[in-house]
Amino acid sequence: MKGKSDISLIRVARTRPGYHWALETLIFFAVFFVTSIPQSLATLLSALSAVDRPELQQLVSLFATGAMTLLVLLYCRLLQNRSPRTLGLGKSKAAVEYLFGVFVGILLIGASVSGCLITGSLTLARQSFAVGNWLLFFLGFAIQGMSEEVLCRGYFMLSVTRKNAVGWGIVLNAVCFSLLHLANPGFTPLAFCNIFLFGILTSVYVLWRESLWGACAIHSIWNFCQGNVFGISVSGTGTGPSPLFAGQVSGKGLWNGGKFGIEGGLAVTVILLLANLLVFLLYRKKECGENRTERFPPRS
Repeated sequence: MKGKSDISLIRVARTRPGYHWALETLIFFAVFFVTSIPQSLATLLSALSAVDRPELQQLVSLFATGAMTLLVLLYCRLLQNRSPRTLGLGKSKAAVEYLFGVFVGILLIGASVSGCLITGSLTLARQSFAVGNWLLFFLGFAIQGMSEEVLCRGYFMLSVTRKNAVGWGIVLNAVCFSLLHLANPGFTPLAFCNIFLFGILTSVYVLWRESLWGACAIHSIWNFCQGNVFGISVSGTGTGPSPLFAGQVSGKGLWNGGKFGIEGGLAVTVILLLANLLVFLLYRKKECGENRTERFPPRS
């Protein structure tokens, strides 16, 4: 008999009633709006009280995203009868999955930055940094990355798959995830495509690993390393303070993403396409290895 940790997240999700994908999408945006209110208020208050301290404002904004995680978990528990385990946040092997996700995240951002360096669209200059700020931002991005993964992958993707085919859950959550960045400075069609690819990657990764912890780590490391290691703008929101390196853009916006950061450039497109292919093949191999004949069709 399979233990709880071995049960597919999709099979668990389908023990609860679901809705048509269009209604699930409308509910998602309502949930996002409500759960983002605490962060918006905290960001506004910090901006008013710490006008000359942008580092503090950014830290407050990052840590405030923890409220979104808690509210989404509360919503899933009270209105969907779903525990954190059904969102992929089970305790079994949580530390192992998170550390493996950190490793994957480092590989992804390292390969993307290397692509920019090879094309001559980015140069890095070593500089001094404040260790205390660095560690605070690491923790802040760990909270922020987890909040978006809980919202988009743990809650939304698996909610859609309750009544719809898995592909709908994967694609819809990746599209909505991209749309959440629409108002960011420097947003371009290529940035939309790259964020969409990142959403697809973490979605399939969650299904492959049957855990959300690794995706949380990948997302957090990806954002943290951009701003606080390589000094690159994080999704158009600017670089983090005290980066280990100062990234110097040389004008090749098609490759380095320009104002939006490397997430808006072709170097990241190439890396994410390759990563998606690899993770999809690993997921398919896992499915075939378990001899699953049901390809998760829509619920009747």
